[in-house]
Amino acid sequence: MPVRTKYLKTIWCPGPWPWEWFRTCEVERDGWEYNFQRLKAQGLLYYHYTGCENGIEYQWDDWGSLIQPGEFPGVTTVIQEEELPKTGKCDPNNIGTYSQRLDLVVEIIVSSKIEVIKSEKIDINTVIPDDTICNRSGNTITTWTVQKDNKIVFTASKFYDFMFWSINGKTLIPTSGKIIVDGIPISYSMPSKEELILNTEGTYGNFSISVQLIAVLNNNPFRSKIVFEQNISIIGQSKDGDQSYIDYLACKKHIEDVFKKLWPEVPPVLKIPSDPLKVINTFNNQMDELKTSFNKLANQQKKQ
Repeated sequence: MPVRTKYLKTIWCPGPWPWEWFRTCEVERDGWEYNFQRLKAQGLLYYHYTGCENGIEYQWDDWGSLIQPGEFPGVTTVIQEEELPKTGKCDPNNIGTYSQRLDLVVEIIVSSKIEVIKSEKIDINTVIPDDTICNRSGNTITTWTVQKDNKIVFTASKFYDFMFWSINGKTLIPTSGKIIVDGIPISYSMPSKEELILNTEGTYGNFSISVQLIAVLNNNPFRSKIVFEQNISIIGQSKDGDQSYIDYLACKKHIEDVFKKLWPEVPPVLKIPSDPLKVINTFNNQMDELKTSFNKLANQQKKQ
């Protein structure tokens, strides 16, 4: 982190014309001291600087004393009168941009989270289930489809100068826009180099995508390494309903669980009744029927 410090700044102190007109002098000022583990300068006389201090990247423009632009690994101390703007994360270990070997790229951890940013009900439908067990009273249930617009955020723990995001093998260029994946449009943006934001619309239903982060050696796409890959299932639509619908589903699930517990190994050739509770309620009669079915199955297997 930068620290406050005092330093001597050279300023213009013009004297009498013409001999002392270009005179300079030094004054004491308060400033910010940075100790960059990486520093890169681009330009001629007026430079664009990129510095990395303890994993935080800074970029700024200034007149420089360097004759040639270049990259300067190792600790470089820079003092600025104003605090420099933070532009993202970086690698302080002097690899990445300066590395000539992809196996030197350290492990990159990418976190992801899905957030529903808009939800609405569509296809609302009211019915009376034809079910004598879970709907004995003949109540109506109301169902609908929940349509959701999602926001998916990926954040990388590190990012190197020559890396890019891709979806299903399609590179995301430029830093914001829209990409079509299997006929589905997905909006994306990259607020910083280590962050990717995707926005999906619920009208396109449920689908999956593969997100990759790829490191490229010396900006050569033929020399690359996948440092992160994840398949994301996006739920754009789901079925829901009122409390009667929820109770109805819970009843059906309970019956299925009880039936499976009583007869966990019923052969698939035996047809399980569509309403298992009828079997449970008339257990003795159904057991005779099941025994008969088992005997028939056993005889068939003997003949084979």
